[in-house]
Amino acid sequence: MSARDADAITSGTGGLQDVHEEAGLHSPGQRFWPERWWQLIDYRIGIIPVPIYVVLVGLVATLVYTGEVKSDGPTMIAVLALGGFTCAEIGKRIPILRNIGAAAIFATFIPSALVYYHLIPA
Repeated sequence: MSARDADAITSGTGGLQDVHEEAGLHSPGQRFWPERWWQLIDYRIGIIPVPIYVVLVGLVATLVYTGEVKSDGPTMIAVLALGGFTCAEIGKRIPILRNIGAAAIFATFIPSALVYYHLIPA
């Protein structure tokens, strides 16, 4: 190990980044993996990270399209989480109503209204 490498390790200043730049591996801007991936994971709908939310929406939509929605625990947890967090997120985004608790109101009453008006199965 060279003195420069040892100095970079002890000082904690980007030794690996310097090695990448010297080898020509450094690309301009941020790399997608892992820097931008973790930035994307930081965006959440409720407590669900956006990439996982998109996968869950795709899975639930596929199950509904094929008619394979079952009443088992994991499927219902996914459906309830998607519905509740989506309604709460919509409530948090409405300018005046978000100050009076629209997230909780939307998460509670929109699913109930959808069942009452027979827009989703009871």
